[in-house]
Amino acid sequence: MLVDYNSESRIFFVVTDSYETVNVPYLLLDRDKKGDVFNENPDSYGYKIFYKRNYKENDIFQVIESDLDKRIGWIFPISSIVSISHDYADNPHYCRYALVAHMLLLRNEIAEQDIVSRDFSSIIESEYSDDAIILIYKKDLVQEVTGFKLDNYFASLCEYGYYIEHGYTNTNIKEPASREKIHLQSISEDIISDKYMNRFFRMLCREEHSIVKFHILYQIIELLIEDILIYSLEDTIRLFKDKKIYTRSLRERISKVESEKDRILILIEKCELHSEDYNSLHEKCVAFLVKKGRENVNFPESLYSVRNFIVHDYRFIVEETELAEINDINALFEMFVLDLIIKYKH
Repeated sequence: MLVDYNSESRIFFVVTDSYETVNVPYLLLDRDKKGDVFNENPDSYGYKIFYKRNYKENDIFQVIESDLDKRIGWIFPISSIVSISHDYADNPHYCRYALVAHMLLLRNEIAEQDIVSRDFSSIIESEYSDDAIILIYKKDLVQEVTGFKLDNYFASLCEYGYYIEHGYTNTNIKEPASREKIHLQSISEDIISDKYMNRFFRMLCREEHSIVKFHILYQIIELLIEDILIYSLEDTIRLFKDKKIYTRSLRERISKVESEKDRILILIEKCELHSEDYNSLHEKCVAFLVKKGRENVNFPESLYSVRNFIVHDYRFIVEETELAEINDINALFEMFVLDLIIKYKH
């Protein structure tokens, strides 16, 4: 599919693979502050479509890469590119990316048959107006990020309610600190290559059964506390071999990472998380445990106790309301897990 923009007529000239031609009008600003027409090569940009329920028309943000502390692109509702009723219709920085969005969608996303037979605005309004969001970044702007992949920012995007699957939502999502910018952080480099991370975000959105969902989330805990165990043992053995510690210290260091519960406490410490930030999760866990005759414990042991109940005593969950309680725990547990994925360090 060939797509070119004509600034005089303000249309995209599209030639399909079957050599049919279509004109697609462009409604927004097409010039920068100096009055120069945008001249963008879509191959200079990367993008991905996400989904967010109940977005607002003005949910248009600059995307800031947190480590660089620089803008690398924009994220906005796809429907905004065929509307002039939002606050960014004459913003040259946004409009540059809106123009690129037209080209990327026409070249890669919209079926040739639809382009030929339907009006572009009606395609966007019918196919992309519900919850479709597009994130577009400029490749030149992410060169400073070693091994940049947009997949590495899925956890951060999920925290703000942007998901890779249609129809999923979590009422506990974060709001951007700024009205104009959204800051994205990469997954921790210590787990970025783990194969489970490639599957986790898709399973997170697709799984509906509360018990299975809890296990999917808890696998992140398992992954991290196993990493803590391996890294701690390797470090201890190295110190022992270098004669920096001796037998007694060796036993003490091993005993500190031997139990899962102790490693979860270490995990919280390593991620520099504060228990009070997860009071709602803790309260939901304790309410469930007390109802089941279990001990009232502190966080994160309360989460670990729920895990033990689900693993060992699932047969005692007999009412639909109890599955709903697990769903409520999962919604808060998800946000906790996303924090861990981003902040974990050896």
